[in-house]
Amino acid sequence: MLLLYPADVDCPGSAFPPIGPEIAKSSRIEVDPGWGESTAKQKRTVLIIQHYLQLLIHYRRMVIKIILTTTIATAVLSLLLLYLLPKYTGVASVVMLPTDPELTFTKGWTGSSQYNPTAFMAQTQVEYLISRPVAERTLQKLAKEMSEKAKPAGLRGAIISGVKSLKLAYYWTYNMLNYGTYVPLTAYESNLNLLRRGLKIEVVEGSFVMEISVTLPDAKLAARAANAVAQSYQEAVADQFSLAGTKLEGFLNEEIARREAVVDSLVNEEILLGKKLGILSLEQQKSFLQTSLDAEQAALMSDQVALAQMEAKITALKGQAGSITSQDVLSGMDEDLALEGVHREVASKSIALHRDNIADFTRQLEDLAAREQPLVQVTNKRENAESDLQELVARKLDVYLSTYSALSQVQEIDPAIPPKYPSSPMVLVYTVLGFIAGLFISIFALIALDSTTESVKTFPDLVRVVGQKAMGLVDPAMAAQARGRPPRFLGRYDFVTGRIPDLVHRLSGRGVSPAAPLDIVCFGEPEVGADAAVTLGAALALEGKQVVCTLPDDVPTPSLPADVAERVMFGEGGAAAPGAIHLRLDTATSPWDRLHGSADQGFICALKTGLFSEDRLAGFRAEAEKAGQDRVEYLLVSE
Repeated sequence: MLLLYPADVDCPGSAFPPIGPEIAKSSRIEVDPGWGESTAKQKRTVLIIQHYLQLLIHYRRMVIKIILTTTIATAVLSLLLLYLLPKYTGVASVVMLPTDPELTFTKGWTGSSQYNPTAFMAQTQVEYLISRPVAERTLQKLAKEMSEKAKPAGLRGAIISGVKSLKLAYYWTYNMLNYGTYVPLTAYESNLNLLRRGLKIEVVEGSFVMEISVTLPDAKLAARAANAVAQSYQEAVADQFSLAGTKLEGFLNEEIARREAVVDSLVNEEILLGKKLGILSLEQQKSFLQTSLDAEQAALMSDQVALAQMEAKITALKGQAGSITSQDVLSGMDEDLALEGVHREVASKSIALHRDNIADFTRQLEDLAAREQPLVQVTNKRENAESDLQELVARKLDVYLSTYSALSQVQEIDPAIPPKYPSSPMVLVYTVLGFIAGLFISIFALIALDSTTESVKTFPDLVRVVGQKAMGLVDPAMAAQARGRPPRFLGRYDFVTGRIPDLVHRLSGRGVSPAAPLDIVCFGEPEVGADAAVTLGAALALEGKQVVCTLPDDVPTPSLPADVAERVMFGEGGAAAPGAIHLRLDTATSPWDRLHGSADQGFICALKTGLFSEDRLAGFRAEAEKAGQDRVEYLLVSE
């Protein structure tokens, strides 16, 4: 976009830092007091974006070379690897079902942290899967397949052999430089390292399923290796649990035998102590005495009740005897009283006997209680030992059941099949990544070049140095369109409409005669001045101005677009056209000599991007103004 700013409008460069005070003073850049902080930031952002876009145009060849180099190199290398060393990935899925004790232990170990205990268990199993023992067990299963694998022949074999030789030389050099020695690997160790490098384990999120991926140069071998790893893992886990179960079961058997011996010893001690104390069966003897005591107490209560009834009956009969006069009745009552007296005497004797029996049984129980203390202690020890023995037997059964169930803790649910296509290299994906890498490298190179160089390459750079005298930037596409070539990418440039200042009026304010030609002073190749002259002429013509453009003889007359061709005349023949703006490009005279032309003449310095440093251009401008040449405008031209 060709940006041209009139003299009575503040240049956006005033919002683009940094501008030295001497440059700001000489270029009369002032910040509009009406600008707020947000407006200044927006203008600064616009100029930064414009700066880097124009920087990209300036270094476009370098950017294209970097991107093409990385893209083509990546594509070629990917194709070469696809031909020489394709990689195939076999994937097998296994499920790992943890036992309840494992989950309980892991949960207790993690405590109240935010981590999921199942994640710890899964990662533990992953580390176990990629361990050396599992790899060695797998390699034993694949020994035959790996030994029978045919080696590549011909050109492919020669290239692969050369690559291996380079790798070997690299490892030798690396180890010698770091450790001072080199220990070559055996074929077994090489195959083991190859298998472990190609092994990858992924846990399916939210499950106990693990995907075992093995990447090898052969498709069938990769699938076979994935299945072999799954089988080796199953066998290793089964062996581990079987060994642990066997050890625990052996320990429990020893402990059970020891506890059984203790129980037998306590039983014998209990029998001998019972015989010594005269207690054959403590529980039976105690039960017999207690039963007998209860029976005597019940009989005593029954006799006491009967005796009370007899006493009441005798009292009643004695009361009735005073009121009865019949001799026969009195004789009968005397007989009844005598009989009841006999019964009372028998009941009294029975009660006394029961009391004696109760006292005897109580004494025997007290004596038994005094004698049973040592026997009770031995009995309690025996019962405790029998309880411990029963617990050990139950634990042995649990260990047996847990060991049996743990043998099927790991199961292969999806065996690997030989892949149809290689997993690496993916030529298209790698090429796209190479393109992206080239793009990032290019951006980094642009930033580095912009930070380390001070040449004027963009319009914001030009604004920082010359202020409002910066007319704009002419890029190659813009110059080509001004010469009548059709636009190729983004459509027609609207590079002049609404942006052309009254160039003649602005220069007239600096003492330039309206009839005097505007000299285009070229700093760079002649094509730079020609592009500036043609583009500026087309831009002025689009604003409705008549333009006469004089070019050197060695510059061919361009063909302009139809909408501006009738307003632009080339050559000296149009010099007398009234009211026309005269643009003159002269490459025969040095730029500095031309800037010392007539006092009423205006100049447009066409600067090639990257030709001037900011300090050199600032010095040039200062010298020009000291010489009274305040009639200079600056236009940046990109090749």
